[in-house]
Amino acid sequence: PSHELFPHLISVPSGPQESLKQLISKIQGLYSNLHVIGDSAFGSYQMLEYLFSLGITATFSMRINEMEFIWKLLERCLQKGCWSSCYKENFLFSVYFGEHENEDGKTVDCYHHVATSGFTFH
Repeated sequence: PSHELFPHLISVPSGPQESLKQLISKIQGLYSNLHVIGDSAFGSYQMLEYLFSLGITATFSMRINEMEFIWKLLERCLQKGCWSSCYKENFLFSVYFGEHENEDGKTVDCYHHVATSGFTFH
């Protein structure tokens, strides 16, 4: 099938990750090579593992408190405008050190944390 929208879930889920699990259960057999992309509300190591166990790859933004030891390691000595990555148990973790504009219009430094199962290494 082509791109479709599933606007109604059977029950009210208890959060973004439960919503994603319900959506996956509806569409899992409809698509081959499914790759899920989500922001940090959906992203967790447990969700990556869950999707990977179903044969689904995923890429998520991640909160700093999710796998914090990996993010802190990757942030060490990272220069602005650069990425740092590591591969652990089927997942690639990457940090980008950049900047963004805050609510006051000031440019501030920030780290972007991303995890994916969309790559394999041999």
